[in-house]
Amino acid sequence: MQLVPRNRYILVDLIEDIPTVAAKKPTILLPEDYKPTGNPFATARVRDSAPNCNIALSPGDIVVIPKSMIEDVEVGESKFKLVLENHILGVVEE
Repeated sequence: MQLVPRNRYILVDLIEDIPTVAAKKPTILLPEDYKPTGNPFATARVRDSAPNCNIALSPGDIVVIPKSMIEDVEVGESKFKLVLENHILGVVEE
């Protein structure tokens, strides 16, 4: 199944962060279920964008987005991640 974005939405695939391993255990006692907050931003690869987007993005571009702005959409058995074009912070260029 394919989802074609509309209304200024961009279809993305998240790029997984490489987890960092702490060099030594903390000296402060923390609850077992404690998880550090980490980076509030994510990188994602653009799959497709709505035709009425104002920013020029091509499939394969790497973008930076706030993790809280990613919308998970399930259609049948398929899962998609969408982000509104206003939430694109930048494009990663090499």
